[in-house]
Amino acid sequence: MQEQVDCIVPAAGLSTRMGPSGLPKPLVELRGKPLLVNALGNALQVCRRCIVVTGHRHGEIEEYLLASRSRGDTGDVDFSRVEAVFNPDYQRGMFSSIRAGAQHVSSDWFFVAPADMPFLDPSVFRALLDAAEAALPEGGPPGEAMKGGAALKGDAAPVAFFPEYRGRRGHPVLISREVIPAMSGPSRSGGNWGSMRDFLADRETRVLPVESEGILLDVDTPGSLERARRR
Repeated sequence: MQEQVDCIVPAAGLSTRMGPSGLPKPLVELRGKPLLVNALGNALQVCRRCIVVTGHRHGEIEEYLLASRSRGDTGDVDFSRVEAVFNPDYQRGMFSSIRAGAQHVSSDWFFVAPADMPFLDPSVFRALLDAAEAALPEGGPPGEAMKGGAALKGDAAPVAFFPEYRGRRGHPVLISREVIPAMSGPSRSGGNWGSMRDFLADRETRVLPVESEGILLDVDTPGSLERARRR
């Protein structure tokens, strides 16, 4: 599965905890380039393409991506492998952006790696793919044990893999495309799903311990941005 998967990069949030800023949070600079570009550079070392889901201040983010692609001077990121998708429901939270991006996934498995997590090591992406491949039924495709896209607990094949650092789950998360139809269905309470973790709670998942604190480190406040710049 190496280099055969898509990656959804949510970049749609309101970023209220960052306070007033002249730039959308995904375009705030870290290590000489925007947070978003750090995230894309990590993911594209393993994934075939990234689906950036925009929402709040989407015009500025999409314009940046288009300009970067047009220049052809890609640096660490091949912007021809980046697709922007607008989520009109972005104020409902990150899961709405994952759901919007999932409609454009064409691989059997896909990652979710938020734009504000610049320290996701490519080795973690690879380790999750290896774990998923090892867990598949011998000779069977991903999601072989699925039942109508639901894949509830007790099915043979897991539908998601989480990295874990010292007992805490983080990103990126590797998910089977077989659950995509269920994302648009009702939650247990009959409304919309509140989060990806809630959506996956009743489904078969696996946790992979890793030695990378970066799976937990997001940039969502001025203080966390300053700490990230000191790393």
